[in-house]
Amino acid sequence: LTSVKEPRVVTFSCALIFPFTLFDTGTVNQVQKQLFAMTDIDPTHQSPNHMASIPVMDTSAPLYSTLRSSLNGSDSDLNPFPFSLSAYEKIAINPFTTSTLSPSQLSSITANIKLCRDIITFFTSCGNKSGYGGHTGGAFDTVPEVVMFDAFFRGCPDKFIPVFYDEAGHRVATQYLMCALDGYISPEFLRFYRKGGSNLPGHPELGLTPGVQFSSGRLGHMWGTINGLAIANPTKNVLLLGSDGSQMEGNDAEAARLCVAQSLNVKLVIDDNDITITGHPTAYLPGYDLEKTLSGHGLEVKAVDGENVEELYAAVR
Repeated sequence: LTSVKEPRVVTFSCALIFPFTLFDTGTVNQVQKQLFAMTDIDPTHQSPNHMASIPVMDTSAPLYSTLRSSLNGSDSDLNPFPFSLSAYEKIAINPFTTSTLSPSQLSSITANIKLCRDIITFFTSCGNKSGYGGHTGGAFDTVPEVVMFDAFFRGCPDKFIPVFYDEAGHRVATQYLMCALDGYISPEFLRFYRKGGSNLPGHPELGLTPGVQFSSGRLGHMWGTINGLAIANPTKNVLLLGSDGSQMEGNDAEAARLCVAQSLNVKLVIDDNDITITGHPTAYLPGYDLEKTLSGHGLEVKAVDGENVEELYAAVR
């Protein structure tokens, strides 16, 4: 996360990491500035890809009434969003000067992790119970690193492209939660996660959901994209949330070699939990070792416990 010129990778039982490059937040255009002035949008997570022309999704919009009507009053006696987003602590941390987390910072990050995980579990279970699918686990697993990097983006906006790029698009619940925290989506919409016509599809789609700043494509597509961002922004860091399933794709192997060959400032945080849609990689791919594979490409790899906040922080700063 410093000005390292050699690509690095950090692996944890719940995550992995590498060096990266970010978008210049100074490129926010006049339309975006007007949008921020007219609404309560948090401008922290902005990049040149942000499409400010997409209207925010609030409960006064006809779409919300349509979605509510589709439930035929089945949950009219329930709170559509039983959480307070104001409880999320928007802290700022400079990872370049903060060697260890203070008790206050650790407390805030831990509280944010719990809140985000509770919210993700809530609305992804709504999608799953409604028959649209939930994909709770992936988004749930990546919350610690997402919360931590959010603090980095706020502490050093000039050092990062402040977007949570994710090569596992089915973990899109993370993107929608951050969109709600930033003010692009009224949290009541999360009740309709993955429902047809809700503008909250099962993978992030640039140009459809307000606040979403990339389209993930299928597994293995995003690392190549991140490399391009790093080449275009050599003075900044680019972060990619990775997955063990995506790392089995040939695209990622080629992207890894290019990253090393070009000494790109890219960092991947990979959730290496030995679980994919096919089953357990240790069972169906005996001999495959993600850490050794990435090291073989020339990346510096660090394996840490992704649930240990202090250990994770030490690895990614």
